[in-house]
Amino acid sequence: MVGLPNDDVKLSPFFIVPRAVRVRGSCIGSIQDIKDMLELASKENVRPMIQKLPMSKVNEGLDMFCSRGHAEEHIAVVWSNDSC
Repeated sequence: MVGLPNDDVKLSPFFIVPRAVRVRGSCIGSIQDIKDMLELASKENVRPMIQKLPMSKVNEGLDMFCSRGHAEEHIAVVWSNDSC
């Protein structure tokens, strides 16, 4: 969810617990701040750090993530080998 809703948000524990969902909040600025940041990122060609792995290496990706205890980059699992 981006932005704050006007009403309360209801979350069912039966949805959250089995899926190990994490809910986090962040206040990074106003809508204009976000627009300015995205415009700067586009203008300066800022790209996210993503490592793509084929499905056959999904366990290696999990091992990399777990061994570091945090994500230095996003790990994306792709379904076809030709897109890696």
